[in-house]
Amino acid sequence: MAYLDTSLLAAYYCPEPLSEAAQRVVMETPEPTVSRLVEVELYSAVAMKVRMGGLDTRSAGRITSLFQAHLAGGSYRVVPLDAREFAVARDWLGRFAPPCGPWMPSTWPRPSPTTSPSSPPTGTWPRRLPCWESTTA
Repeated sequence: MAYLDTSLLAAYYCPEPLSEAAQRVVMETPEPTVSRLVEVELYSAVAMKVRMGGLDTRSAGRITSLFQAHLAGGSYRVVPLDAREFAVARDWLGRFAPPCGPWMPSTWPRPSPTTSPSSPPTGTWPRRLPCWESTTA
């Protein structure tokens, strides 16, 4: 089991410079695992991209719908959280420190010079986004 962080899933579902690296990590994860906290955080990240003008509402709706379909279809194992885990998450966020770990952007391979924020990830993973063409227009 490998827990997928929100920053990884945001890069996977939303077109950005690290999307290709995120796709590789998710593709190589044997039992991708998330929690309902990641679900809320992903919606927050997508909403922030809309507010900042990096994503339109139609594309945001497609992204969140696709994530929900992946959850419902069993693409991710969903682990329950209790109050203790929420407190730990709050405390980690309250440190205001950069992320750490092999799944985090600070350690991902740098995107190639031809990769742009509007470039979709490449690869053959079955959960690949079918809506990339429409999210980048």
